[in-house]
Amino acid sequence: MVIAILFVLGAIGSCSDKGEDATTSKPDAVSQQETSAEVPGEEGTIEETQPDPEVVKADKGTLTEYLSTYSVSDPSAFTDETAAKYQNALTQAEAVAANEAATQEEVDAAAEALKTSYDGLQIKFNEANYEELSYKSVARDPDSYVGKKLMCTGNVLQVLEGDGETDVRLATDGEYDDVVFVGFDPNILDVRVLEDDSITVYGTCLGLYSYTATLGQEISLPAIYADKVIINE
Repeated sequence: MVIAILFVLGAIGSCSDKGEDATTSKPDAVSQQETSAEVPGEEGTIEETQPDPEVVKADKGTLTEYLSTYSVSDPSAFTDETAAKYQNALTQAEAVAANEAATQEEVDAAAEALKTSYDGLQIKFNEANYEELSYKSVARDPDSYVGKKLMCTGNVLQVLEGDGETDVRLATDGEYDDVVFVGFDPNILDVRVLEDDSITVYGTCLGLYSYTATLGQEISLPAIYADKVIINE
């Protein structure tokens, strides 16, 4: 009888121990699941992205206009030096115009360089481009001759040398009648022009040049700015 009671008590104690083990292990599994759910992996990380700043494109209106306005159909008509400068400026301007990332500063500089090089173009000297000056025709209607290429030959009556320009009064008939006022850059000659020299002038007509003579009278003369001056021997 005593042995049976002890056996029953031992069985009850064994069951009680197993129940406690099952109860205490359950919270650990739940905790592990909760922890796993709360800590996301790298793929679950959300990164905030900032929008790219808006790109402001340069205004190429003036450059486009200059490419059209300051175009040259025949660069060979101009001196090699000035034509090379123009061609370099034109190439740079076209490259900037095609560059979507060009800055406003680059665009403005390219436009200005193109205009400057165009203005600096110098036509190659060619005698065939100049017509012989008719003194009476120019004196009678000077405005219609402004900008025309003219040539004339005469004797130097007076020389006025200044900074960067030499001016002469040229008697186209050899005497004191039919006098033309001629200005030129002294660098186009290796020597100085003197009074009584016979010279041939090729240049652009400026219309009339007026000045006050020593006695106070107003004098107007046909004027030419010379591209070339030849001292006749």
